[in-house]
This record gives sequence, C-alpha cells and structure tokens, in this order.
Amino acid sequence: MYMSCFLMYRGEVSSKDVNEAIKLQKVRDDIKFVDWCPTGMKCGIAGTPMVVTSDGTMVKTKKSVMSLVSSTAVRHVFRRLAEMFDVIFKKKAFLHSYLAGDIMEENEFIEARENIEDLIRDYEDCELDDDADEDEGGFSDDG
Repeated sequence: MYMSCFLMYRGEVSSKDVNEAIKLQKVRDDIKFVDWCPTGMKCGIAGTPMVVTSDGTMVKTKKSVMSLVSSTAVRHVFRRLAEMFDVIFKKKAFLHSYLAGDIMEENEFIEARENIEDLIRDYEDCELDDDADEDEGGFSDDG
C-alpha cells in the first residue's frame, strides 16, 4: 500500500509524456494508494539529462525517471530491526557504552522500543483501514 510517490523525470521528457505515463498507471490499477491521499503522485521534470560518471555502471541516456515512494511495507523493516534490538537488549549487549558515560539511561532504550512498536502499529492500521474501506465499498480511485 503506497502513501505517496514522487517521480523525477530528467532529459528529453515533455509534460505530455509524464501525464500519459501517469494516466496509464492509474488505468492499470496495480498500485494501490491509501484513501487519504487520493492524488498519490507528484512529478518533477528537469530538462538536463542525468550525469554519468566514467567509473560508474550507469549508461548515458537521453531521458530517465527516478521514483521515490512511501509505502506501508517499511513496517516489515522496522519489525526486523525491533526483533534484532530485542535480542541485543535482552543480553544487555553494548549498553555499557551508553550507560557508563551518562549518555543515556536504560529506560530511554525501552521508550525508544515502544515508539518503534507504535510506528509499526500505525503503518499496520493505515493498511487495515484502507482494506476495510475497500471491503465496505468506501472511497476508491476507480472513478
């Protein structure tokens, strides 16, 4: 489930090309956006083609596009990080580096872990709310 998407076009690209690409994507309907962000996509166009370095692996092209998206899938990354944190925190590994110099207190680690769990729940709720709206015949971009 996507919350937003930014497309940065570079090179010999017209606004007509961009609009047609977005229209095609909306018709295909294979990207689902959350209901509270109906537009979903923002675009930018730079007339200058991307810069390619001689030691890089990119091939020089006349036009290119870069996509930056915000997705609820990031909750899986946060979940894995939280699980790894739990293992390390249970063993009290590396805590001495933070506790010895009065840099942090142990309860700050616990609070940070709770904040990550809240963030994960927010992403899950966002996805569940949107699924419930679709099941109930709620808001849809289908027109």
